[in-house]
Amino acid sequence: MSAPASAASGPLDVTTAPAVPAVAWKPVLLTAGALGAVLLAVSARYGYHRDELYFRVAGRHLAWGYPDQPPLLPVLVRGITAVFGDSLVALRVPSALLAACGVPVAALTAREMGGGRRAQLLTAASFTVCPFAVAVGHIFVTATLDLLLSTVIVWLVVRWVRTRDQRLLLSVGIASALALNVKYLAAFLLVALVAGLLLSGPRDFPRRPLLWAGALVAVVAVTPGLVWQARHGWPQIDMADAIAGKGDFGGRPGFLPFQLLLTGVVPSWLWIYGLWRTYRSDDLRTYRSSGTRTCC
Repeated sequence: MSAPASAASGPLDVTTAPAVPAVAWKPVLLTAGALGAVLLAVSARYGYHRDELYFRVAGRHLAWGYPDQPPLLPVLVRGITAVFGDSLVALRVPSALLAACGVPVAALTAREMGGGRRAQLLTAASFTVCPFAVAVGHIFVTATLDLLLSTVIVWLVVRWVRTRDQRLLLSVGIASALALNVKYLAAFLLVALVAGLLLSGPRDFPRRPLLWAGALVAVVAVTPGLVWQARHGWPQIDMADAIAGKGDFGGRPGFLPFQLLLTGVVPSWLWIYGLWRTYRSDDLRTYRSSGTRTCC
């Protein structure tokens, strides 16, 4: 796979992008449908998770911020309960659909990096059996939205690396605005992507006007929550320290081993191999900034 062309063509700075394999829509969508169907089938098998109960209470007291999260999820839970009432299934239908939507987005990321039908299906299957994806697809919590939005952001950045279509940078800003209103931790993903682009290229992204338009969208969207945090003494930081102090899941020393458990012991080998291939293969050198996994 050749590196994307650097010359711009047209006012939107859309380049002549390298060809990519066709999207394996049928097997990928069948895989996504299987995940969604399983999650919907078991949606009522267990009672409310404690976090779901917390978001229901928070939704009754809407604010621009909370001690441990931004405002978007309580707003969504408030809307769901207002329409459907006290329905566990209604609350978990969105989580199942969001988890299923992550499957084709992950497969499209593999495709952008040159992955053919086999690579796309392998990526879709790995996402489907990922313990973390299944767990957050069963309950409606911040991680449910965070996983999908993070996957979308990575896909948009990888697609921009290939096509140089500025509109994708604006889309990254919009997706980031949503992600930052779900979890402030999304900022770490954005910083990592920017650092990766600065280190590995393409390094000309700061000169793209729609990048700054997207950044403005994200900043405007997150400002009310940050103002709330500042007015209340930054309780989010205190909460983060308290959670870290509990040492759940092995604490800081157990961070990396726990990632293997979250991803799944078998699928973990896929992303480790994909990361190795990304840094070893000349054909994938353009995507080192994203650190995403692929198999092709």
